[in-house]
Amino acid sequence: AFSAVHMWGGSLHCRPEDYELPNGTCEAAWQVWMLPDTMNHHPPLKQCVPSDFAQRAQRKRFSDLSFLAKDILRYITEGMEINSINQVNEIFLRWLANLDLPLQSNKGRRRRMGQMKWASMVTLLRRHRKEQP
Repeated sequence: AFSAVHMWGGSLHCRPEDYELPNGTCEAAWQVWMLPDTMNHHPPLKQCVPSDFAQRAQRKRFSDLSFLAKDILRYITEGMEINSINQVNEIFLRWLANLDLPLQSNKGRRRRMGQMKWASMVTLLRRHRKEQP
């Protein structure tokens, strides 16, 4: 499989100029981070850099997604090759099982961690890390 290269802004990029990071669950975001988009010939997001995104808001979201991915990456076993959806999902489930976050929101609602949008999880993780001694 090959990856398309896009020319805009006077240089080459791994995403088209109008590309927007997907919304969705943490699991879906993790899959897009780790695995290539074979239908659109895009490499995994882990191979991108902030300058591959034309809009400032998308560069910020890429930074947020990178923060989340680094947190999940802690659960990769040393020497483990990740080249299948099953392996990607296994790592995600390991991360989810070890999350040390409050299961209730400030409003007393129960959080369903597996169903949280990735952007909400980033906010929650950053807030939780700030509160840690």
